[in-house]
Amino acid sequence: MSGPTPAVSVVFATHNRAGRLADLLRSLRAQTLPAGEFEVVVVDDCSDDETPDLLRRAADDWGDALVTIRFDRNRGPAAARNAGWRAARAPLVAFTDDDCMASPGWLEAYLEAAHAHPGSVLQGCTEPRPDEAHEDGPMARTLRVAEL
Repeated sequence: MSGPTPAVSVVFATHNRAGRLADLLRSLRAQTLPAGEFEVVVVDDCSDDETPDLLRRAADDWGDALVTIRFDRNRGPAAARNAGWRAARAPLVAFTDDDCMASPGWLEAYLEAAHAHPGSVLQGCTEPRPDEAHEDGPMARTLRVAEL
């Protein structure tokens, strides 16, 4: 990314979830925080689906605000997240996952909370995806974190 340092870097790993990745990227494009104030660092953990092509197309749209790293062998989400935050340029890092969708004000709220509580680790609200509510059941795993 050229120009000024972004205020926050969004970092996440992905592996063979092109459809969900597209949803997440769309939700990040819809942030109320101006585009120049954040970057997105995505680590492709050796996907063999449409993910590499999707990321190449996204790079055309996002320009320097999208940083992609590709592993040539699957190393797992922890290694991918570590590579992502190490490549981040911003002083603050917001982690998410490739199966999430960010609400439009997510990054603005994150920056507001980070400035109000310097040095803190922040956890925002999380809710199941509304389009997947029909899949909720005893074998489903989702994290619900209500407003704190």
